[in-house]
Amino acid sequence: MRWKHVAEARRPFTEVPLRVAGQSTRQKADELFESATEDLFFVLIGPAIGFLYGISPLRESRVFGGVLFLVIAIVTGWLGLRLRTELRASWNYRLGALGEQVVSRELDKLMRLDYRVFHDVPFDGWNIDHVVLGAKGVFAVETKTWRKPRKESKLQAKVVFDGRGLIRPGKKSDPGAIEQARDNARSLSNWISKSAAENVSVVPVVALPGWALEIMQYSDVAVFSATNMGEAMLSRGKSILSPEQIQRIGFQLAKCCEEDGA
Repeated sequence: MRWKHVAEARRPFTEVPLRVAGQSTRQKADELFESATEDLFFVLIGPAIGFLYGISPLRESRVFGGVLFLVIAIVTGWLGLRLRTELRASWNYRLGALGEQVVSRELDKLMRLDYRVFHDVPFDGWNIDHVVLGAKGVFAVETKTWRKPRKESKLQAKVVFDGRGLIRPGKKSDPGAIEQARDNARSLSNWISKSAAENVSVVPVVALPGWALEIMQYSDVAVFSATNMGEAMLSRGKSILSPEQIQRIGFQLAKCCEEDGA
């Protein structure tokens, strides 16, 4: 039904909307949930087959019954484990999409300062959660949405940035988010150079919605807790762009962000 809908659906409008914050993340969550729903259907088939066997003449065959029970148990158990994994992943992606929406609300405030903000910017095989463009340069923002410790936990809901990685409660320093932000900024800078013929140094940014943040050492990657991060982020700008440069880069980013889904 979904494939048929996608093939037959036609938009009632001609303007192509831009992508919204968390769109790719939410789509991934929906895909996982659909897959889990399909697995649930097959999980329920197992008991149904067992019931039909129990009321059929074949129930007299112990060998056939034993083999059937073993096959149903293995398949149902495997699908059940996959169903659990898919549901948990879907919930995590949904939380990630909400985090990107929280960050987008803060970044959108920069539009009153004549900055342009793009969300869920897709490229070939990867995407950037948010891109901010304006007089003080280009900023590539990577959002990380992590669950806080339980209320009864003694761990403090705070992330520490030691200059190399992020330290979450009860964990060691993890450079993953910092390196990802650097890669995003480097890739975006190269893309702008090719598509808009502008050599711009993109500022890598990591946003942590909802978390308290302690900075032990600053680095080339700007890290913020997302609350009122917009104007503070601009102070990390590396380039001064003219209106013409902003127009050329913004045109290419807008084309990249045009939504092409049905």
